Amino acid sequence: THTHTHTCLCLLMCGIWVQVFGCRGCECSKCTSTTLVPAEAWVLDAAGLAVDGADSCACLTSVLEHTQPDPLLLIRRRGPDAQGGLFVTVGGGQCGRHVLLWGSVLHLRGNVVQQQPAGSAADGQVLLWNGELFGGLGIDTHPDDNDTAIVLRALSAACQHSGARVPEQVVDGIKHPTNTAAYTDRDRDAALLGTVSQLRGPWAMVLLDVASKKLWYGRDAVGRRSLVVRSTSQGTSPATNSTAKQSATIVTTTTTTTTTLATAATAAQLESQPAALKTTVSVTSTIVPASPSTPGDDKLSADTITIASTTAATVPGHCWHEVSAAGLHCIDLCSPTLATATIPWSIGSTVNTTEGTAQPQRQQDRGVPLLPSPLTPLNRSLPAENAPPVPEATLITAADQLTAHLENAVRKRVATFAPAHPQDQPMPLAILFSGGIDCMVLAALAHRCLPVSSPIDLINVAFANPNKVNPTKDPFNVPDRKTGLNGFAELQALTADSSRQWNFVAVNVLRPELDRHRAHIRQLIAPLNSVMDEDIGCAIWFAARGHGVALDGTTLAQSNAKVLLLGMGADEQLAGYSRHRTAFQARQWTGLLEEVALDVGRISVRNLGRDDRIVSDHGKEARFPFLDEDVMNFLSSLPMSVKADLTQPRGHGEKQLLRVAAKRIGLKGASSLAKRAIQFGSRIAKLVDTKQSGSDRMQAAAL
Repeated sequence: THTHTHTCLCLLMCGIWVQVFGCRGCECSKCTSTTLVPAEAWVLDAAGLAVDGADSCACLTSVLEHTQPDPLLLIRRRGPDAQGGLFVTVGGGQCGRHVLLWGSVLHLRGNVVQQQPAGSAADGQVLLWNGELFGGLGIDTHPDDNDTAIVLRALSAACQHSGARVPEQVVDGIKHPTNTAAYTDRDRDAALLGTVSQLRGPWAMVLLDVASKKLWYGRDAVGRRSLVVRSTSQGTSPATNSTAKQSATIVTTTTTTTTTLATAATAAQLESQPAALKTTVSVTSTIVPASPSTPGDDKLSADTITIASTTAATVPGHCWHEVSAAGLHCIDLCSPTLATATIPWSIGSTVNTTEGTAQPQRQQDRGVPLLPSPLTPLNRSLPAENAPPVPEATLITAADQLTAHLENAVRKRVATFAPAHPQDQPMPLAILFSGGIDCMVLAALAHRCLPVSSPIDLINVAFANPNKVNPTKDPFNVPDRKTGLNGFAELQALTADSSRQWNFVAVNVLRPELDRHRAHIRQLIAPLNSVMDEDIGCAIWFAARGHGVALDGTTLAQSNAKVLLLGMGADEQLAGYSRHRTAFQARQWTGLLEEVALDVGRISVRNLGRDDRIVSDHGKEARFPFLDEDVMNFLSSLPMSVKADLTQPRGHGEKQLLRVAAKRIGLKGASSLAKRAIQFGSRIAKLVDTKQSGSDRMQAAAL
C-alpha cells in the first residue's frame, strides 16, 4: 500500500472562533479595510477579549464588548501555544458586515509556529484551519511546508480563479453573451469546491473570501473535527451561552433534489433526515429578529452568526448546533439575512487528488457545482438465504488487506513522530486503552510504524465511589482495568524482541474528583447533553488528561503525549454494537445493513465532535485511524457478510474481519473479547443517577 511521506516542519491544530455582525450604516474610516492587530496585542482573560496597545476602531471595540469570554477561554485551551485575531469589514452601508476571526494554535512539531488566522484581507482570503492533511493537493511535493500554508495557497488560487471561457446562449438562432460576472462567480465556486474535495484527513475550517464577500465553513465528510454554529440577535448578546429567552427566530427553508446514493452516510448527516432518505439538501437559514437592539448600541445590527470549535453551554436551549458534516456551508455576507447555503457531498463522484485543481461536474438539473465526496458508496450486496459462511480463505485475504490499510492509516498519523532534528527527544504517543480488540490492533500497528525509541503510553481509566470501597479489594479493578492489564501483557510478549517502551498509565478517578470537573466537561460536551454523552465524555477527558499511576499502583505517571489514538469507528463499520445484533435478529442481513449505514452516517453528529472537543481541551489532538478515508472506503467495498457474521456468538461474529486480522497480527487473546462500552467498562456509569434523563440531570446540576 502507499505510504504517506508528508512530514511537514510545522505541525499544529487550531481552535476556531468566528463572529459575523451586521453594521448599520457604519461610517468608521478604519472599517474600509482590515483592522490589522498584531498577534501579541490580543488579550484574553476572564473579563473577555480585548486589544492592548493597538489603535483599534470603535466598531472593533463594540464587537469585542459583545464577545463573551467563556467559549474563548475553552478555545485557548485547545491551542495554548499561540493566539491571534483579525477584524475585517466586508461591504458597507446597511449591508456591511464586521467579521471577527480569532484562532488558537497547538504547536506539535517544528521551530516556527504557524499563526492563525492565516492570510489577510488584502490578499483576498483569510483562513482558520484546524486539521491534518494526509493526502491531496500534492502534499508529497511540499515536504517543508505546513498544512495551513498548503491549504491556504490552494484555496486562494481557487477563489481567484476566473473562467477563460464566456459561454454564449443561443435564442432563436441569435447568440447572446452570458453575464461574465455571474459566470465567473459560479466558476470560482466550482474551483473552490473542487479544491475542498481533494482534502484527505480530518479538518474543520472557516475561509473568508473577501472578494466574493462569502464566508465558507465546514468539516470533513466524516466529521472528525469539531465545529459548532449559533445564530442569535443582539438582544441576548451574540456570544452569550445562557438560556435566556431567545430574541431571534431561525427560519429554515429546504430545497430537496433527489439523487442516487448507495449509502446513508450523507443523508444521515443532514441533521434529522432518516437514513433511508436518499437525497441531497440545500438549506437556507434566515434570522428574523424578534426584539429591538440594546438601547444606545447602534453600531451592530441584530443578526449575528458565531462559528467555533467549542462552546461554553451547559444546559439545553443554548442555541448552539453541531455544524453538519454533510457538506460545505457558505454565508452570503451581502445578504441582509445572512442566508446560509449548504452544498452537500456527492458520494460516488470522483476527483483527482494528486495534482492540479479539480473541476467537478455541475448538477445539470440545478446548474450548481458538485462537491465530490472522498467516501465511496456502501456495498449493499447481501448473502442469499441459507448461504454458507464466507470461506476462510476469503476472510484471510480481506483481513490482510484491512491490516495493510490500517497500518498505513496509523503510519500517516505518527509519521511526524520521528525527531525533527537528531538532538531532539522522541515524541511519545498515547492510546486510549481498554485492552479491547480495537485499541490492541492500533497499539500493535503503532509499534510497527513508530521508531523504537518513541515510547507508547497505554492510558487506562477507571472510576470508583469512595463510599462503597471494600478495604480488602482494589476499588479500581474494573472490567476495563482487567482487560487492559491482560492486553498490556500480550503486547509485551508480542514485542519481546524489541526495546519498545510500553507505559501503562492507570488513571484512577474517585467520585469527588469527578464531581469537581463535571461542570467543565459539560461545557465541552455541549451541544450534546445525554447521560451517555456525559459518561463517555468524562471517561475520555480524564484519560486524555493522562494523570495516573504506574503498574505498582503508587508511582505517579503522567502521559505528556500530545497525540492520542482512539478506536472510534470500528464498531460503527464492523457491526460491533449490541443494536446491530438486535437489528439482525429482527430483519436479518437487511436490518443489519441498514443499521450499519445509519451508524456510519451519523457518527459525526453522535460521537466525533464531542470526542474532539474533549481531547483538545488538554492541548492534545485526537486521531482516528479506523476513520481514515482509505480504511473506510475499503470496508465500504466489502459485503456485510465479510465484515460480520451475527449468526455467531458474541466475541466472534461481531467485527469478524477485525478479529481475523488481530489473530494474524499475533493478538490471539484480544481477538475473542466481546464489545464493552467505555462507560460500563470503566464503571463511570455506576457513579451517576440513572433514574434521570440526560437533559434533566445536566439541567438540574447546572441550576
